Amino acid sequence: MARIKFSRFFSMIGVGLCLMAAAPQAAHADVLIYTDPDYKFRFSVPDTWTLGVPNLPNTRVRFVSPVPGDHAFCEVATQRDGRFQIYPKRHMHTVMAENFDAGFWQKEAARRYDNPQILRVRLPAGLDKGDAAMAQILYDWNVAERTPSAEGSGVEGDVIRMRSVTLTSVYGDTRYDMTCASRLDKFHRWGELFGSIMASMTLHERYTMFPTGYYRDFLGDPPYKVIPHPGLGTSVRR
Repeated sequence: MARIKFSRFFSMIGVGLCLMAAAPQAAHADVLIYTDPDYKFRFSVPDTWTLGVPNLPNTRVRFVSPVPGDHAFCEVATQRDGRFQIYPKRHMHTVMAENFDAGFWQKEAARRYDNPQILRVRLPAGLDKGDAAMAQILYDWNVAERTPSAEGSGVEGDVIRMRSVTLTSVYGDTRYDMTCASRLDKFHRWGELFGSIMASMTLHERYTMFPTGYYRDFLGDPPYKVIPHPGLGTSVRR
């Protein structure tokens, strides 16, 4: 009798293990993918990050890290900029170099931030398919105000020094500004992740992949030889 009971006991355990193996497991995502409903760009951030409140004009989305005190965030701003649509895509790296140089970043940093200091400007750079310019900037952030002052005037409160990296690209008729930043003394913790987030950026396709602009590359077709045809006004292709 005891042998039967033990046999039945182990049989029930076996059935239970099979049911546990067959049961669907909860999915745990490592990243959160954001897709903009209007501009169609998308990028990913860690799934522990949360949506923040956009503070600067034209900001489409802002994600903030859950680590208190580091003030790490990434955001994307867009604005229509059709000045360079007359240029073919192959010339856009020259356009970016001439229009988004160190002089541009001096003015842009002063417009965006309090007490800015430009650490580095790099050209050329890239934001997915778009030619880009990159700048690393230090600035003061008024914690009470909770945003860098666009006018350069802050309010009284605790001020911390921030370090940011921004990629600016004009792709099609749109300018994209992707910025990631954290407090200066914590930036070493976030630099690698910021690079990964920026590398995940995907822009909506605006250019044909073929230089002719057609649905296939006709320039890659083999050459045709046209010879005269006996009939007047006609020809044959071989």
